Amino acid sequence: MTLLVMADLEMLVCDKTLFNTYDERFYQRFLTITDTYETWVHEQNAGWLFSNELIDQLWLAYPWGAQIHEQTDLLIIFSTWLERTNKRVVISPGLNTLSLEPAIHANYADRDYPDLVIEWLNVLARNIEIDLSQTLIFSFAGKPDHVTLIDSSSNTSQAFPLVRNEGDWRAALAQGNLWLRHQLPRAGDHPYIPAAPYKPGDADFPREFYPPRKTVGFKDNQGRLWIPDTERGQRHWDVQCLPYDRDNYFKVTPDGRLLGNKPPC
Repeated sequence: MTLLVMADLEMLVCDKTLFNTYDERFYQRFLTITDTYETWVHEQNAGWLFSNELIDQLWLAYPWGAQIHEQTDLLIIFSTWLERTNKRVVISPGLNTLSLEPAIHANYADRDYPDLVIEWLNVLARNIEIDLSQTLIFSFAGKPDHVTLIDSSSNTSQAFPLVRNEGDWRAALAQGNLWLRHQLPRAGDHPYIPAAPYKPGDADFPREFYPPRKTVGFKDNQGRLWIPDTERGQRHWDVQCLPYDRDNYFKVTPDGRLLGNKPPC
């Protein structure tokens, strides 16, 4: 699953009446957005909703080494990018039919950018038909964990999770990544490779009951069972080999490293 991520409007604009802190705050937000985007691309789990073309333009437009001017607000650049690329973003029949509950952007966004606020909402509206678990909004701490976009003209709505910190981000990734959800290794020397009939997109990995411990493990493509264990506070997987026996196993960390002796299988 590829997550689509959009910045909170408050991440894109700053209150210009707070002149003394404007430059610093905008600088921090710009780096937060772009650095986080680079992380998402590296992990290949998410795509920036504004697209790669916008990110390229942001880097080119930013006045490196110069004082940050109000015209470098990301939402203004966003609007310019839409015009230059002839992107059709507005899909609502009326620009004033969209609202967020609760409203997550600050009052100064409506005051200073009334048209662009609607434009931003319409970018979200583009994703009404996308699985609600695939579209996120990158926001600040202290916000609710979800917001709902409502279009009164068509009686449609969409819930968007808010990513406010690293924990939120990992939780969002885990929704579409079973290895992350279960903390199973996908890489390393000993990755977990699910057994057939698993295929990408399935709701979960194959499981099988393990009688010696009266628990259930994840079955891999070699018929082994991966049983979660926490020995002396260290989370790892006991990988049970065939034939299943209490002493016929080896230990693997969530990142795929071997713990202890060489695997018997």
